[in-house]
Amino acid sequence: MYIIPILTYAGEAWAPFISTSTWRKIEAVQTINIRVILGQPSIVKNSVLLHTTGFVTVKHLIKKNALATFHRISTSQYNHIKNRILV
Repeated sequence: MYIIPILTYAGEAWAPFISTSTWRKIEAVQTINIRVILGQPSIVKNSVLLHTTGFVTVKHLIKKNALATFHRISTSQYNHIKNRILV
């Protein structure tokens, strides 16, 4: 609840520029925190942790937020907002 907003803040802007190794580090912050909260050992797979808690990866969440933002902009009733997509 506290970590996800920090990890995804302005993700739509910076996510396209992140390397694979940096994504692994960001995802590690998420899974380490889930592991600590649940008190699970390191032998439990990250995918199991995410599935058990109902969370998705940070990368997936940022992609979902970016698509939602793009949709809101493209369907805006205001032309000055819709025209920002073309810039």
